[in-house]
Amino acid sequence: ISPYFIKTCAREISTPLHILFNKSLLAGVFPTLWKKAIIVPIYKSGDKCLCENYRPISILSSFAKVFESLIYDHLYHHVSPYISSSQHGFVNCRSTISNLLIYKDYLCSAFANRQQVDAIYTDFQKAFDKVNHSLLCNKLNTFGVCGDLLRWISSYLSRRSQLVAIRGFLSSEIIVPS
Repeated sequence: ISPYFIKTCAREISTPLHILFNKSLLAGVFPTLWKKAIIVPIYKSGDKCLCENYRPISILSSFAKVFESLIYDHLYHHVSPYISSSQHGFVNCRSTISNLLIYKDYLCSAFANRQQVDAIYTDFQKAFDKVNHSLLCNKLNTFGVCGDLLRWISSYLSRRSQLVAIRGFLSSEIIVPS
């Protein structure tokens, strides 16, 4: 179901979605059908015959995205005290651009004061793909996330699946381990 449909019919579907969301949360179970991602390869550049020249884009359930946005504020309330003020990714009103601007100001100040600046750049390739879900849920529990919400998040993370769509053909569905 397209985001356009959800937006157009928001008034009509808001009550059933609200009921569904509350039942899902109280049961601590995220709907299995909404855990499926359809991966579409998008060409970047170079030889079209090489897989590395394509970026995988995950198409997720629009209803799942609505549920995620509803959970976000509640979850953020629990974890925000533990987020570093230096964190720029995945935080409201911050981005890689805000991070670069702060770093640029720091460099200009250090240069003006004739101070040495040392920098180390790292790239945790596919870092989010390698997060241990059990450890994540345990960490959320230490942050005060518990009960129905923690079970719901655990269900949301577990037994997710994906398949690839290319030119109208679909691959077999596989379970994603992490």
